[in-house]
Amino acid sequence: MKNKAFIGVQALLLCAPIALFAYFYSQQELSSQTHQARVTLLFEAKSIDAKLDAAVLQMLSAQLNQYDELAQLAHAIDALNTPQRDALFAEATPDIRQQFDAYRRLLSNKVLQVESIKTAAANIKNSLLYLPELLIELEQSEPELATHANRMLANLMLGQLYEFVAEPLMTINSESSLEQLIYQHFNVALANSAELKKAKQRFLSLPSDQAFSALYAAYSQHHSETIEKTKHQSELLLLLTIVLFLLLIVFANRLYVAKNKILSTSQTLSDAVARLTEGFALFSRSGNLLLCNSAWRNHFAIADSEKMPRKLEEWQQQFGEIFNSDANLHQTESGAWLQVKQTNTHNNGQVFVSVNVSLFKQAEEELRKWGHAIEQSPSSIVISQSSCSH
Repeated sequence: MKNKAFIGVQALLLCAPIALFAYFYSQQELSSQTHQARVTLLFEAKSIDAKLDAAVLQMLSAQLNQYDELAQLAHAIDALNTPQRDALFAEATPDIRQQFDAYRRLLSNKVLQVESIKTAAANIKNSLLYLPELLIELEQSEPELATHANRMLANLMLGQLYEFVAEPLMTINSESSLEQLIYQHFNVALANSAELKKAKQRFLSLPSDQAFSALYAAYSQHHSETIEKTKHQSELLLLLTIVLFLLLIVFANRLYVAKNKILSTSQTLSDAVARLTEGFALFSRSGNLLLCNSAWRNHFAIADSEKMPRKLEEWQQQFGEIFNSDANLHQTESGAWLQVKQTNTHNNGQVFVSVNVSLFKQAEEELRKWGHAIEQSPSSIVISQSSCSH
């Protein structure tokens, strides 16, 4: 039992460092993958933010003719709010999670302001494209009014470029539908221009750059602390591994010494058993022959040890009278008399000891013969001990 416990402790000391290394490596790999996914997500959000700024700049300069990219950016922002993306920062600090949520809300607000800018810019663009055609028609009927309207239209265009508020067109009391249409389109364009400037200010007031910088700095600090913590864990793991290996060496040395001691004891026991004049045989609890000496084999007239039975039941079958009888004294086929005694070991093994008592049996037979002869003799016979003193 002690040997099994000793071997179990050794196996534990050997497996513990391997298990610790495997667990630490898996945690490191998982942490590395999580960090990579988080950084990818942050830069993906920042890329969307930058594309929104570029799209607004193109709309303000009337260079964005297709709005498909804006729809794709809106879908990309929606993709930032999925449960899978939320789970990436679930184990981060509460401050980082709050900053990440705030940054995503800023991006969603930016999309709303981009929609307002897109609507106002599209209306202005339509008005600026349509008004020159109306003014050409007006020049034919009202050249002086057309000149003033062209000047106001130029101020409106300059206001779009240099961000100043153009003056509204003077009220027209004419019943001409053309003049009324010009007045209406001009003032609508002017109102859209003012709305565009407000939407632009609202867009620019959203501190997405500052929010991202603060978020990235906080996460970088968190990652640095995690790396430092992992470094300390690595040092502790290395120290623990060294201690476990030293213990393993100590236990292995003790096991080596114990093994040599057991081998020496076993060899001594084998030599002692081999030198016994009595026959000796040891069987395991399962009936396997573990040890026997030459006297045991000679008592049973077994010349070839290779052909000797290896199981207790085989000995019982071959020498049944000796092994199956309750008597201790048996006569073999060769005529020899054996006294066989059997005892059990602590682990339910069986030990047999055989003694050749043929000389004693012969002496007993001689005594019996002499006794019978003396009883039948007519003469008186006295037997005395010659060494007795008188």
